[in-house]
Amino acid sequence: MLKKLENKINLLKTHPEGFPESGKRKGLRKCVITKQITLFYKFDSDRINVITIFDTRQNPEKLKENL
Repeated sequence: MLKKLENKINLLKTHPEGFPESGKRKGLRKCVITKQITLFYKFDSDRINVITIFDTRQNPEKLKENL
């Protein structure tokens, strides 16, 4: 799992617009690491901000608390 996370982060660094908007909040994007793990982030011209890494097996209401 850590290797997959590292690979996705490296991809985010070069192509932050390459992942879809989540629809949960304006400007928020999601990057699926594994079927169970999703990384939510925002970016601008200066930086990429990781908002949360969410285990999709959890109650979806928990995600709202983190966003």
